[in-house]
Amino acid sequence: MEAFVPLAERIVEALLESRPGLATSAGDHRYDDRLPDLSADALAADQAMLKDAADALSEIDPDVLDVDESVDHALLSSLVDRGLFEATEIRSHEWDPLRHNPGPLLHALLARPYAPVEERLAHLAGRLAAVPDALATARATLRDMPRIHAETAVGQFTGTAALVRDEVPALLAQAPALRDRV
Repeated sequence: MEAFVPLAERIVEALLESRPGLATSAGDHRYDDRLPDLSADALAADQAMLKDAADALSEIDPDVLDVDESVDHALLSSLVDRGLFEATEIRSHEWDPLRHNPGPLLHALLARPYAPVEERLAHLAGRLAAVPDALATARATLRDMPRIHAETAVGQFTGTAALVRDEVPALLAQAPALRDRV
């Protein structure tokens, strides 16, 4: 049986790497230049990672952990189990176009001054470069969307386009040397 702390650190690292939005919201900006990869291959790899994590966590007896580790074990197990359930049962990437909207991840870089403008714009360039592939994945993946999800997505994607059109130039005005890159 593996010690809990190194196992938890590896699982958290894998979760953050495969979920750049989660990493950004947690204050880990190493993946701010990425969008989530919702392609079939990436989702299969993510599901395998989650299954391995669930199996490894189930081998840890929470009763032998100290209180803090026991709480961390429960939280991490819940997060992994939720991810597996969403990947295998809910499968929202197949029917919810909002899962494919890059807007919230772009907005996080534009609206929150967590780093110098130049760094945020470099991350934004990476996310913007990933948009065409992300949208191609959405077109190839989405099926049988509920009408309300499709209607909501139209409005939100319009908002994402406005965000890029209106907010990116405003941020670029603070670092015009990055205009060609962005």
